[in-house]
Amino acid sequence: MRARLDVPIERQELRTTSYLAEVDDVSHEVTHVLLWVVRSPGSGHEALDAMVAAARSLAPRRAPFVFAEFDPSLDPRTNAAAVTSALGARRVGLVIIVRDLAGSALRFATPWGDLIPALDRYAEAAGVRAIATRDTAPRTFVDDTAPFADTKTIFISGNDDGGTADLRADASAFICYLAGRLALGAEELPR
Repeated sequence: MRARLDVPIERQELRTTSYLAEVDDVSHEVTHVLLWVVRSPGSGHEALDAMVAAARSLAPRRAPFVFAEFDPSLDPRTNAAAVTSALGARRVGLVIIVRDLAGSALRFATPWGDLIPALDRYAEAAGVRAIATRDTAPRTFVDDTAPFADTKTIFISGNDDGGTADLRADASAFICYLAGRLALGAEELPR
């Protein structure tokens, strides 16, 4: 038995698009906070909405923030390298990565144990729904979707417990409270 199979081959081009913005009139010499939102297929725009709300609050205050909506599709490591390359000479002292905000409370994770007390304290002071951070995440937690492996990084997500709370305002309030602490020169935050 013989069979013939024709498979048409056609060149296709796939693209990913990530977006980068920054607060105007902030010197590149100042250490910045990078707010990095990971786009997740299948979930809503909750993380992006939280970033936009924070940006609207932080821009008039000239807070040293850079905002990135990151597309991890296709090749996350190469995509992350392209976005960080676009940052140019800006110094980044802290990265806040916001992922899927599903659940009834925020969850924080970081491989930098010295940040954990501040995370829980900020959440309480900002009045956000959050579960206490009990342990330090392993360094491998900073994965391909993170822009800098050696920069202090905080991960914010929902606790994914099946709850249907809207955590966008909580995430934004936490980020804005952190920005306020940064503006006051909080010693617990990297500069």
